[in-house]
Amino acid sequence: MTDQLEDELIRTLARAGAIAPAPGVDFVPEVRRRQRRRRQRRVAVAAACAVTLTIVGGLSVVRPTETAPTPDPEPITTATDWSGEIPEFATLRSPEQVWPRAVRKMPGTLPNGDSYVVLAIVDRDRYLVNNTGGTRGPLLFDARTGAIRPLADPSTGAGGPVSGRINSFVVVGEEVAWIADVANPGDAGSLALWAAPLDGRTPPRLLYTYVETDHAYPHLATAGDSVYWRQDKGSRPAGIYRIPVSGGAPTLVPGSEAFYLSGLSPWVDTHTRQTPVNGEPISGELWNLVTGERRAWKAAPSVGALLCDPVLCLGQALHKQPTLQRLDGSDFRKFADPSGSAAGVWGGMDAALDGRFATAWFETALSRFPFIWDRFSGKAAVVKTPRGPATSGSFGPDRSSEPWMVMIPGSALVQWSDGKGGTHLLDLRAIR
Repeated sequence: MTDQLEDELIRTLARAGAIAPAPGVDFVPEVRRRQRRRRQRRVAVAAACAVTLTIVGGLSVVRPTETAPTPDPEPITTATDWSGEIPEFATLRSPEQVWPRAVRKMPGTLPNGDSYVVLAIVDRDRYLVNNTGGTRGPLLFDARTGAIRPLADPSTGAGGPVSGRINSFVVVGEEVAWIADVANPGDAGSLALWAAPLDGRTPPRLLYTYVETDHAYPHLATAGDSVYWRQDKGSRPAGIYRIPVSGGAPTLVPGSEAFYLSGLSPWVDTHTRQTPVNGEPISGELWNLVTGERRAWKAAPSVGALLCDPVLCLGQALHKQPTLQRLDGSDFRKFADPSGSAAGVWGGMDAALDGRFATAWFETALSRFPFIWDRFSGKAAVVKTPRGPATSGSFGPDRSSEPWMVMIPGSALVQWSDGKGGTHLLDLRAIR
């Protein structure tokens, strides 16, 4: 992979709204190396604070019950493990067709013209969103009235949580927490952890000021009623720290020294995310910080690198073929369209809801498309809708003819263009 492509891939993840270029065949090491570079460049992916959506328009919100004619009732998924099926990508329908009751239509921009990404659904009409650039902090958007209320508005009298750059949002129950630069003189280089209720009325409050960050933005995670992050430098022992969203002092999670945030709250992983490309671990452990459950994982004999979540592992065999396996190494198989029409899956997989759902990309000889996969029921959908007209907010070449899709790490929401200047929003929690 060239430096130019790597830089574009980093921008893509940071802005969480565009298409990454096709990587080389060593996709798992590239994912690892990309994670290290993002950390070094102080980019917090979960923040989605530099989102650039290249869509326009003023499409009215259509509530889930209004998105399509009433479909036949879908059976409730009772499985709790991988069905053993791999999607046939060439035959997949769109998410609006597969899960019509879980899809909402959203306007392409906020009423003030800003591009945005949805971080959470608050209720029937209200959404927690982040505007392009992320400098205003989390916003409460009422899609029915068009009202926008900054949750980090300094006019509430809580100080200046929006005076510096905003990074790394997480939703904890009925509150949102985020990290912001501390812009006060004498606090240069420090970061502050803020929290605010999603009611849009209560002032934000300061939870904690990081004084030993080495100018790096901690990636936030959630578990129960607390916010978590990994800290490696400074006078504190290395490990995962937690602080209740209600306030208090940060404490080290006992026994967490060897664990790292996995990107799927509340799970942490012994994979360091910092291992050399040719030194990937062949075994490890996932740990649920809420339930205490631990799940060991190990690579199948022919796998040279592995990315695991609580349900499946995406690997790279020694012959460079993307593979799937269960955590114990069983059910090892190539991850490709059983029909043979897809060249393979690349870029790693982002998981949601304890690993039941995953998003990734598949490619044929001519095209590549994002897909959403319910591993328990075996259902999957593919996004083929082009993003629509490009605007001045886009970057790089005009990719208006290519599809895009984004799932904010730690959320259960997937977003993509409707091709007409609006956005579709899939609520994974609404899928039964």
